[in-house]
Amino acid sequence: NDSSTTATECSYDLILGHSQGAILLSALLATNIDLQRSNCSYILNGAAWPNPYGKALTSLPVQQSQHEMKKDTQMLFVMGKSDNINPIESAKQVHDCYQAAGLDVSIVYHEGGHSVPIGGDVDSERALEDVCDFILQAVSGKAKE
Repeated sequence: NDSSTTATECSYDLILGHSQGAILLSALLATNIDLQRSNCSYILNGAAWPNPYGKALTSLPVQQSQHEMKKDTQMLFVMGKSDNINPIESAKQVHDCYQAAGLDVSIVYHEGGHSVPIGGDVDSERALEDVCDFILQAVSGKAKE
């Protein structure tokens, strides 16, 4: 983005982070006012609590009251019930902080582990369809703006 881009403009409709990418995305969003005011949607797959940025996450409701995070920012957390790398309890903590700040957050669970659901069984196909529906909704909403 050049310096003429406003805080409410995002160059992307949707940003997806997996594992460390999801952890960094959750920390970046918690600490970056411009991203908090953007019109971007986010998918965090296999996220975990970002220890160095825990205070930023827990203070999101206060940040919301001070500089008006966009409440229509959509976040989807994808959590594998068998994830032994980043257990879902840790991702749920991150989810709960964004929910407490009033953002539109949702969760898609799947029976797999630390992976993006890719189909192959009924549960994974359902989770993949839910993720695709989220993406289509996020992108189609931006196309109308």
